[in-house]
Amino acid sequence: MHELVREAVAQGATHHCGGPVQPQGLSGAFYALTVLTGVTHEMRLMREPVGAPVLAVMIVDSVSEAIALANDSDYGLGASVWTADRYRGTRIARELDAGMVWLNDHLPSPSVSRGPWGAAAGSGLGRTLGEAGLRACAQEKLITWDPSGTRGLWWGPYDELSGRAASTAAQLRSTREGDRERAWRQGGAALARVGLRALRRRP
Repeated sequence: MHELVREAVAQGATHHCGGPVQPQGLSGAFYALTVLTGVTHEMRLMREPVGAPVLAVMIVDSVSEAIALANDSDYGLGASVWTADRYRGTRIARELDAGMVWLNDHLPSPSVSRGPWGAAAGSGLGRTLGEAGLRACAQEKLITWDPSGTRGLWWGPYDELSGRAASTAAQLRSTREGDRERAWRQGGAALARVGLRALRRRP
């Protein structure tokens, strides 16, 4: 972290406070609250994960520019938006590529909010808490049932009629309305005949 801060200062940022500290009686690496101004988006400090209490202040000309710069990253764990206008804050939050966005707060405890916690982009995978977290711990299974008195349209033996019916069924799944209308006109009869044939046959 200190390398990123020193690099930003060398590139023109202003260091106001903070940095490495060594509390008396404690061993390990500690970093005091740090504030930098005059940073630019080209600095690594603004583009890489920040693993310390470092606030880098960058002035922009518009909200849209702020959103674009915030989204110009390979990471997207969390973001916060500060505003007195809740509607505007929510609109900005929806446009941010982040797994979690807090309005007028930053990183509240997960015990307070039971919503799904997770990340976007390269910051992580999956979700915890909430309905999404429960689904992430479950495995979905498909079980189908065919009535015992009929045979599926896809059961053999196959002939030219069943081939036309299968092609029609595939075209009916198209999202284009013209494809579906054409399928009914050209293959509706074949599909109906195969359906009647399936009802007459028993497995």
